[in-house]
Amino acid sequence: MNWFLIVVAIVVVAVTIIINIRLLRVYLDPEEKYQGGGYFPKTVVVFGLSLAAFVSLLLPFDVANRKDPTIRDDVGGELDLALLWQITLWTIIGMVVIVLPFALYYYEAWDPDQAGAKITREYTDTDASQFRIITTQLTSAFCWTGITLIIFIGILLLMYFAVGVNEAIIPYKGYKCLPETVELYTCPRLLTPGGEDCDDVSRLEAAGYSQACVKSSGDLHVDVSLFVATVAVLTCIGWILFVVFGGVGLSSLPLDMCYSFYENKLTAVTRESFAREKERIKAETRALLAVSDKLTERLKLNKPQQKKVSALQVCVEKLEKEHQRNQAYNQKSEFAKLSSPFIIYGRLLLGIFCVVWSAMWICHIIVYNTLDFHPLLNNMFTELDNTFSLFGVLAYGSFSFYLLWATVNGCMKVGINFLVFTIHPMKIGGTLMSSFVFNTILILLASVAAVSFCAMSFRQYAANTVVDTLYASYVSKIRFLSYVMQYLQYGLLAFAALGLIWYSCKGPKSAKDVLEAEDDD
Repeated sequence: MNWFLIVVAIVVVAVTIIINIRLLRVYLDPEEKYQGGGYFPKTVVVFGLSLAAFVSLLLPFDVANRKDPTIRDDVGGELDLALLWQITLWTIIGMVVIVLPFALYYYEAWDPDQAGAKITREYTDTDASQFRIITTQLTSAFCWTGITLIIFIGILLLMYFAVGVNEAIIPYKGYKCLPETVELYTCPRLLTPGGEDCDDVSRLEAAGYSQACVKSSGDLHVDVSLFVATVAVLTCIGWILFVVFGGVGLSSLPLDMCYSFYENKLTAVTRESFAREKERIKAETRALLAVSDKLTERLKLNKPQQKKVSALQVCVEKLEKEHQRNQAYNQKSEFAKLSSPFIIYGRLLLGIFCVVWSAMWICHIIVYNTLDFHPLLNNMFTELDNTFSLFGVLAYGSFSFYLLWATVNGCMKVGINFLVFTIHPMKIGGTLMSSFVFNTILILLASVAAVSFCAMSFRQYAANTVVDTLYASYVSKIRFLSYVMQYLQYGLLAFAALGLIWYSCKGPKSAKDVLEAEDDD
């Protein structure tokens, strides 16, 4: 079993890295190829996104490795997942606080206009210029990363000493027994003649009981390690992002899958129509260039031409969009992606699965997490395990990974929005490297919160695992964080409802809308 888990882990790691490399290539802006960050920001982005997937997939791996204490000589539990969880979470902390901020500052510090430079391969290959640029980038990156690290340590110390993340408050229940009682676990809990629980041994003795126990309860204050406290702080920050991204993603992801089936069910353009559109764009480009030359001459004469310049900018942007759309449709036609029934109806099938997963997640949050009415998915996983030992683990893994997928989708949908503009948006073929690094930080933070949410949501099924001990027994019992994890679930449901209303009202775009929507602006 252990060898099987190790092989599965190696395959999953390799597949995850390949998928994230593909994701980077699809979303990255082509003009970013010769930017000053080189391969360093791209490498840390792929590793960061893979790490977010690893920590989510580590949940079912932990369950599969679990040793059931009720079964003698069980083969599970021999892999040291406590060490693996510590390595993974410490790596995420290092990535979020040091590595990814350093990559972001290193990339942003590169100035292509320095000393009249242009973004060309010839410039970046000049030794003296390259050394000067790298020195500037490293200096700026180290300074700003140091500031970021100091801020995080300050937040950690503040929450450690002022808020109380250094101490977990664990409720306990016990029994106080009469002296004649030999074995504690055999003592029955008796009632007084009045019918109420007795809270005093002397009253039981006076009532004539010779063997009895009385119920007692209280809170056990346990000091947590630096590792648990740091994970708690990171989880608290991640919950703020997870509530928004995860909530929106649970609604937007299934709608996106279903809408993509409708939007992409198009007839591939012919080469003749593509050629005609290409010639039309060329003609309009020549006309805009002529207008631009005339405006340049007039601007040299200091004549006010601001309205005409603004109108020219609008026309240029519109023409660029038309060209990009034409190229995209030609590429889709060449590879026959749109005409393939497997791709078209595969999107629909995936959309149906996403609808089911989101609906079951929301039902589970309401029924089990908030109302504590029924275990729901916990029982389903247990019954699947009774059918075949890995069915429950696979189902548990699918739900935990789907939650991360929905969170990533919500991050791409919402991002960091301030009223009418978005910071670091994610667009296919138009995402800057800095936006990739920034969103990787957000996804990693949200992934830690998603793991804590899964540990809390499936505690009955994932009992006796390392993640259950870490999150359910310690992190969730820390004074401040316990309220965060308990009440922000309602915010998650609220954002899921808002996302459902918003993206349902927007609806899918038809083929004509895809081609002409931007022309009507």
